[in-house]
Amino acid sequence: MQQALALCYGMAGERGEVVAALARALEIRAVLVNPSDYEETLDALCGLAPRSGITHAGEALPGEMMVMAHFPKGLLNRFLDSFHESGTAPVPLKAMRTPNNGVWNALRLFDELSQEYEFFRRMQEQAGE
Repeated sequence: MQQALALCYGMAGERGEVVAALARALEIRAVLVNPSDYEETLDALCGLAPRSGITHAGEALPGEMMVMAHFPKGLLNRFLDSFHESGTAPVPLKAMRTPNNGVWNALRLFDELSQEYEFFRRMQEQAGE
């Protein structure tokens, strides 16, 4: 079985160190993804496919995103709970790596998750929460 992995985007400096420490405490390997790797597929960054070698020359993502892979049952909840328990702000955009999104790169996933996040934010707003 492969080690649990968290791809962390847009988490430089102290924020990245804190998230990586939370991951290490649960034996999750945290990878702080460099903007130059944004064109690589999630599968390539998870070691499930070869890297393309294409370097992203654009800007960094405008926010944080985390992709989790190879999480056994129960680990996701423990990992997310560790943010709350430690007083660490949650990562707003997060996803599990799936066969469908594994072929996407960071830019496409960020766009998809941002749209989803905004949809649910509007739904909560309309519900008066």
